Amino acid sequence: MKGIRARARLRSGLAGMFLAVFFISLFFGGFGLPRAEDEAPQPPPDLLILHTNDTHGHLENAPARGTKIAEIRREAEAAGKRVLLVDAGDVFTGTLYSSHYQGLADADFMNRMGYDLLVLGNHEFDRGQEVLATFVRALAFPVFSANLSVQPDAKLAEVVANEIPVITPATKKDYAGKIYPGAVWDLGDVRVGIFGLTTKETAILSNPGPGVAFADEVETARRMVEELTKRGADVIVAVTHIGYAEDRRLAQAVPGIDVIVGGHSHTALNPPVSLSQPDGRTMWIAQAGEWGKYLGRLDLSFGLESGGKPRLSRVQGELLSLKDVPPDPELKELLNSYDAPLEEIKRRVVGKTLVGLDGARERVRTQETNLGNLIADAYLEKARKAVPGTQLALVNGGGIRASIPAGDVTLGQVLEVMPFNNMLVILRLTGAEILNALENGVSKVEDKHGRFPQVAGMRYAFDPSRPAGERILRVEVWDEGARAYRPLDPKATYLLVTNNFVADGGDGYEVFKRAKDEGRIIELYEVDHDALVEYLEAHSPVSPRVEGRIERADAATSPAPTPGDEAGTAPPGSDDTGNAPSSGDAPPSGTPKSSEPILPTVPKTSDPSHALASGSVRTLPRTGLLSPEFLLVVGGAVLAVGGVALRRHEFGWEKCV
Repeated sequence: MKGIRARARLRSGLAGMFLAVFFISLFFGGFGLPRAEDEAPQPPPDLLILHTNDTHGHLENAPARGTKIAEIRREAEAAGKRVLLVDAGDVFTGTLYSSHYQGLADADFMNRMGYDLLVLGNHEFDRGQEVLATFVRALAFPVFSANLSVQPDAKLAEVVANEIPVITPATKKDYAGKIYPGAVWDLGDVRVGIFGLTTKETAILSNPGPGVAFADEVETARRMVEELTKRGADVIVAVTHIGYAEDRRLAQAVPGIDVIVGGHSHTALNPPVSLSQPDGRTMWIAQAGEWGKYLGRLDLSFGLESGGKPRLSRVQGELLSLKDVPPDPELKELLNSYDAPLEEIKRRVVGKTLVGLDGARERVRTQETNLGNLIADAYLEKARKAVPGTQLALVNGGGIRASIPAGDVTLGQVLEVMPFNNMLVILRLTGAEILNALENGVSKVEDKHGRFPQVAGMRYAFDPSRPAGERILRVEVWDEGARAYRPLDPKATYLLVTNNFVADGGDGYEVFKRAKDEGRIIELYEVDHDALVEYLEAHSPVSPRVEGRIERADAATSPAPTPGDEAGTAPPGSDDTGNAPSSGDAPPSGTPKSSEPILPTVPKTSDPSHALASGSVRTLPRTGLLSPEFLLVVGGAVLAVGGVALRRHEFGWEKCV
């Protein structure tokens, strides 16, 4: 009996020992068994940033944009992704929609499309503080500009809020109609810090008025990165209106910015450009061209740091052309309602001409015409008001789209002649570069190409029978002091005004594009047809004539024009792409046409070192103080010792029995 009781006590002790080891292992290491609460947290779902910039009142593209935005939102919602829709500034100036409705038509469309924020561009200040304040109040979303400084007594002060709020999709409307430095956009599982920058050149490019100033962009960005980080931002996005060159400088000078969505330079970046920052991180710059021709898309993917904090792991992006996108029916109807009052405005008389103004396609692309002279003179007068030392003007003949008969000149007729809303720029060029540009201009005269140069402030002679590149015979520049023409000096520097299409290398003017890329450019931010309207209003009645600015060395010139022929109509083959098209050969496959923005060639893949690993296999974390493997070994050893002891006792008991 004693042996039986001893054996029972020993077995009971061993069972207790086994249970103790089990519960200790469960407490410290859980035997490696998964528990629901131990599953690895998952990174936030992707964030889509849709972006536009420099729309400049081009509402004709808005219905198609609305279609594309709604389509992407539906797809994102179905995939559990979030969407932010932003604009990087310059909603104002460039069309009758903008000038007549003073931004309120644009506000209506942006509200209906569901924009989340707008950053102020320089042109938002063109019509003064009262007009801008009215525009801001009309918006159903906040406006950002961190480097904007407004004195309390300025008229704009009533819509300025000097705070950095935390905004959620549900509270966005509570912050509408005000200008903030930026905000933390709380999307639940990720917090996006966003701030805005407006070019400090707004003070001289526009009309901000008294009590308004703009701080340095780089210093402001450093401060905003610090402030947004303090407020818990996981990702920082700068929405800027400072231009692509300045965006690159900002990226190098300010660590901590993850993405820049830009504007101001009208640059089409497809795909976005990736840059390495001084701290070793990769950041991206995006910009969507101009006039709402494109909708920019950025896909932001996230990972998790060791502490579970979200981090940006990958960025992909593209520009989505809206050219063939069907218009949203409701937005198209809205556009029609805004169109109706403009028809009367187009009938407004802006001047008078005593002679027919010759814009016939076959002549403005091959020889001097009186309308070419008039427009070039208007360019030059407008440029000299901003930069008095401007000496020369060049207008591509393809940008002149109609003739005007003698008599009253209406705004509608001016818009038929110059329908592209190109902006005026001044380039700093050597005489040799001007000679190069003129050689390009006459290189395809036999094809009636749109690059043919109408000029002011100079005159030139060319021989179309000679090889392209060797056709210019002489160039002379008007010397205002001597009241005479002087030979072009190849080594001298001249200021020449032209339009942004030509300055971007359009119609083969690569020499102008090089000057622009090197920073030898002054942006006037004035629409070309506005320059002609101002000239007509100031000088009517006008009677421009052909005066020998362009001389052909052969005798194959076209017949003298009949004053006013083809008035009010665009020539066959004209288009509505927004830039002056060319009549020459189509570009090779894969080369942008002259009427389309030239997209930089940039690798389409983002930094692969930041990509998330693919696949669905997940490794559960170890949450115990000691490893489960170690505790199992210890437990096994204890049980083994107990087993030996049991056998020894059994042997002893058997002998006793």
